[in-house]
Amino acid sequence: MTLDAVLFRPDDELMSTCENVYEDWCPNSNLFASRELAIRWAQQHAMRGRILDLDEASDVATRAWSDVI
Repeated sequence: MTLDAVLFRPDDELMSTCENVYEDWCPNSNLFASRELAIRWAQQHAMRGRILDLDEASDVATRAWSDVI
C-alpha cells in the first residue's frame, strides 16, 4: 500500500484575518492520508485552500521560513 500523504494549507486570506494564528490558522493546516480525504475535510469545514503533496509542502515551508532557518 502506497501512502499518498498531502497537506491542506488554508488560503492566505485566512492568515490575514486571524487574531491568533496558533488558534485560528494552525488547526486548519492539516496532513491527510490522501487527496480525497483532504478534499472531504475542506468541504465539511467550508475551508478554502490548497492541497499540496509533501514535496510541494516542503518547498512552500522552506520559502516561508527562510528568514528564520
